[in-house]
Amino acid sequence: MNLRELIALAKGEGASDLHLEPSLAPVLRVRGSLRSVGGAALAPAVLEWAREMIGPDHWPEFVERRSFDLSRSIEGLRCRINILQSSRGVGFAIRLLQPFSRRSKA
Repeated sequence: MNLRELIALAKGEGASDLHLEPSLAPVLRVRGSLRSVGGAALAPAVLEWAREMIGPDHWPEFVERRSFDLSRSIEGLRCRINILQSSRGVGFAIRLLQPFSRRSKA
């Protein structure tokens, strides 16, 4: 699975968070409970997703700080993304933000 497919899966499962680390299965947080899904994420793929997401202009900042925060709309869902360097390699902590529902005025 690629990153977009994982986010789509997380969205479909009603997850609030998606956690990715190399050599571990992706983890969803659904109603406060953590649940592994699928096979282990491969380090080269996760690193490539991070490089694409951060971009070449900001990559040196990530290398120096070992962490990078951003937000993106992916699969129609606003996501807050932290890309981090862990003991296993480059990983992701992604918060899937629920759409803002506007109340109609009476």
